[in-house]
Amino acid sequence: MPSTAQAFFDRQAQNGKIVVRDPPKFDLESYIANYDGRTRIDRLFTIGTCCPLFSVEALRTAVREAKQGKDVDLYLNLCQALHALAPDDPLAALDTSWAEARTKQMKAEGDRLEAELKGYKNNLIKESIRVSSHPVNCITSAWPPIPRLFYGRKCSYNRIFQMGNEDLGNFAYSTGDFQAAAKAYNRMRDYATLPKHIAEMTLRQTLVALTQRLWMPAASHLAKLRNLHPQLTQADKPKFDHVGYALAGLAEMGTRSFRDAATWFLRVDPQLFGASSDASVAGIAWTRAVLTPNDVAVYGGLSALASMTRTELQAHVLDSPSFRAFLELEPHLRRAIAFFVNAKYAQCLGTLEAYRGDWLLDVYLQPLVAELFAAVRQKCIVQYFEAFSCVELDELARQFPPPAPIITTATPTTTAAATAAPTSATTPSTTTNGTTTTVPSSATALLCAELTALIKAGILHARLDLPNNQLVAPPADTRREVLLSALADAAEMERTLRLRLHRINMVDAGMEVKAALGTDGGAGAGGGDGGGLFAGFRSGKGTRTGRAFG
Repeated sequence: MPSTAQAFFDRQAQNGKIVVRDPPKFDLESYIANYDGRTRIDRLFTIGTCCPLFSVEALRTAVREAKQGKDVDLYLNLCQALHALAPDDPLAALDTSWAEARTKQMKAEGDRLEAELKGYKNNLIKESIRVSSHPVNCITSAWPPIPRLFYGRKCSYNRIFQMGNEDLGNFAYSTGDFQAAAKAYNRMRDYATLPKHIAEMTLRQTLVALTQRLWMPAASHLAKLRNLHPQLTQADKPKFDHVGYALAGLAEMGTRSFRDAATWFLRVDPQLFGASSDASVAGIAWTRAVLTPNDVAVYGGLSALASMTRTELQAHVLDSPSFRAFLELEPHLRRAIAFFVNAKYAQCLGTLEAYRGDWLLDVYLQPLVAELFAAVRQKCIVQYFEAFSCVELDELARQFPPPAPIITTATPTTTAAATAAPTSATTPSTTTNGTTTTVPSSATALLCAELTALIKAGILHARLDLPNNQLVAPPADTRREVLLSALADAAEMERTLRLRLHRINMVDAGMEVKAALGTDGGAGAGGGDGGGLFAGFRSGKGTRTGRAFG
């Protein structure tokens, strides 16, 4: 690695930024070919500023992509990042003439779009408003004059205003002015004539919110989209529903509501949101503009693994006919979930750790990987310990070694030298199945700190016996539990008997409300299963022996 790039990533690590020094398991060109639009550049920028191996290649590709677009500020930021990594790269030199020309061009285009729509709105007199609900041919209609951006479209006047604001919103989004894009999309509601138009406007607002990582507004827009479900046509419902499920899962994952995120991702149909399907809704190819089917598998699988029990994972993830198709795209994640379900916790964590670097380069997963892995690790430790009353800390450290650090402040060679030094201070070697394994003392110390935090948080019900180097389950008072259970059963039986006696006395006093003939209310006062006023109080059949309990 050149010294300039090495110094750049050392500064990134010292500032607390994530630096993935291990080589990723994906090919950059193949990976980024799955995305289009702004998310393609965002992902390239994330990889370029976090992965030393792909840094220059990713940023060069991002600069070329940005120069073909309309967002000048994005181009400037990418050039600045590339210059910090490779100052001598030709693409790192800022093209000021292009930036100035593109800025003037975008300003002129925006002014033209706003002027045409505003002029058409001002020239629209009352007569044109009266006939706005009738279709007109925008090619032949000469009154009032139609702006050029609507030439060749057959639509009503309301639809013209809606499409005009949509074009303005698309233009503002492409230039990076997300606030103006949200306002333009919001104005589309005033001229929407069909529920489908409102649904499309809502999806576009969701895209703007997701691009800015505004998870709560995105979730709010998607809730409005679900409220429109009954008003959509049968042909439109599946498309809007499953795009909404995928985006809702992404929004909930961003708010760290992993269980809700997993629930939404598990509802996505691979036939309607797959690589071979046409998931284009509201003019946006969502499987390329936001997240691919592989992303649905990774986001949904990790969220489910961090929030669901083994039984739920088996029933709702591994045995799900729909989500299984997504997991086939990411077989390593399917194996990790299967390991967890089968109580093979060390293999599960090992599989996840092998792909931690790849997921740290994901634009949406990067800030959540540490929290997701910590949740899965906690579940593994707790469920592993449930089968024992006492476990040696050294054995627990071998089963659950401390995760590798995400952020390193030194170069790879320095890190290797630093980590090789303390290996001499280890606990005594142990032999398992003919294999000698040594555990660094630091691993046990880190595990003790982790176990202490879990015990204090009430997640792990155990005690640390440090003198004996053990984790001990609290002694169970079986006698007390049996007595409490017996008392609870006796109280419930006494309540049931008193209610039955109360009903018998009410029937004898003639206070039962009899059901009308020909109804399903029961047999009246004579039957033990009658549907009288107090029928809901009993838990079984009564008796007709008068005061049998008196």
